[in-house]
Amino acid sequence: MRLIKFTELKGILALSGIALIFATVYLGFRGTISEWIGRPITLKDPITNKIVFVSDRGGQPDLWIMDPDGSNQKALTNDALVETSPAVSPDGLTIAYIGRDGSGNTEVYAVDADGTHRRRITKITGAKSDLKFSPDGRRIIFLASGEVWQVDKQGNHPKRLLPTEQEMAMQRFNDRRSAYIWADESPAGGVIAAIRNEDEGKMAVWLVPGEDVTQPIVDVVEQQQIPLIGENACAAWATDEQRLAVTLTGRDDAGMLVVVDYESDTVNPIFGGSLLGAIEWSSNGSVVAVEHLKRVAADQYDIIGLLIADIATGETREIEGAVSHFKWSPDGETLVYSQDGDLYIVKANSNEEPVNLTKGKGRNTSPTWAPEAVR
Repeated sequence: MRLIKFTELKGILALSGIALIFATVYLGFRGTISEWIGRPITLKDPITNKIVFVSDRGGQPDLWIMDPDGSNQKALTNDALVETSPAVSPDGLTIAYIGRDGSGNTEVYAVDADGTHRRRITKITGAKSDLKFSPDGRRIIFLASGEVWQVDKQGNHPKRLLPTEQEMAMQRFNDRRSAYIWADESPAGGVIAAIRNEDEGKMAVWLVPGEDVTQPIVDVVEQQQIPLIGENACAAWATDEQRLAVTLTGRDDAGMLVVVDYESDTVNPIFGGSLLGAIEWSSNGSVVAVEHLKRVAADQYDIIGLLIADIATGETREIEGAVSHFKWSPDGETLVYSQDGDLYIVKANSNEEPVNLTKGKGRNTSPTWAPEAVR
C-alpha cells in the first residue's frame, strides 16, 4: 500500500479547492445553487425597471424585453413553444410564463432574466392561466382548468390550493364542480381571494388561514349578508394592505366597483354605472385601472376602454379603445398596456397622450414590469 506524501496531499487539496471554487462560480452563474437552497444566490444580475412582453415578430410568440421608453428591445426566448403570460419574480432573477407545445398542452416554464436556463416548472394536467408570483417570490400561483395551484420556483412541491380537499369531497358528493377563474394571495400573505364560477354567477370568495372551506365575501346591508356575485366579477389586491378591489356586473347591465377591507370586514362602494371588468391596483394604493366593457351577448363583453379611477374620490379618466393586458409600473405612476397589437405607456396623473413603444413590429401582448429596484 503506497502512502501519500504530505507534499502530494497538499497538491491534491489545492486542486480540490480550485475545482470547488470553479464549480461554485459555475453553479452560481447558472443559478443552480439558488435552486438547491431556495435562496437567490447567483452571479447573474437581476432585471430592474424593464418591461417584459410577448411578441411574434420573430415568427411566433416569444418573450421579449425592453426599457420603459421602448428602447433596447431584444428577444429572451426563441423556441418551438407559444409563450404567454410572463411574470417577473420580485428579486428580478426569474421570469415565469406559460408555454404551449405543438399538441396544445400548456405548462408553466421559467427562464433566467438573461434568457438562459429555460426549464419546465410544472407537469400538471389542464390548461394553465392567470400566472403570478406569490408576494414573497418563493412560489408561483396559477390556474389549471379551474383549479388554483402553486409550486415553488424550482417546480417542486406542487399543491392544489382551491378547491380544498373538503370542497372537493363536497363537490363529488353533490355531483357538481365549481371552477375558479381568478385567485391571488394577499400581499401580507395567508389570505387567498378568488373568483369562482357558480350557477348563479361569478362569486368573490376567500380562504382564511387555518380554514378548509372558502367563505363568500359579503356586504352587510340592513343586517342582511349579500354575497358579492355578478354575471361578471373580477378582483385585485392592493399592493400594501389587506384591501381587495372587486368589480361586479349584473344581468341588468348595472356595474360597480367596491373595495373590501379584510381587517374590518367592510365593503365600500367606489363608483358604479359602467360595465366593468378586469382590474389592477397601483402600488401607491390610491388608483386602480379597470376595463370598461360593452355587452355583446349574455356573459360576453367587448372592451371599449380603460378607466383610471381614484379610490378616494371615485373620479375617473378613460383611455378609449380595446385596451387589454394592462399593468402598473413598480412606482404606480405609469400604465403599460396592449392595444391593436402594439404596446403603449401612459402616465396616470397626466393628460399626456399614450406613447407607442412597439410601433407595428409584430403583434405585441401581455406586458409586465420587472421590479424598479431589488432589495
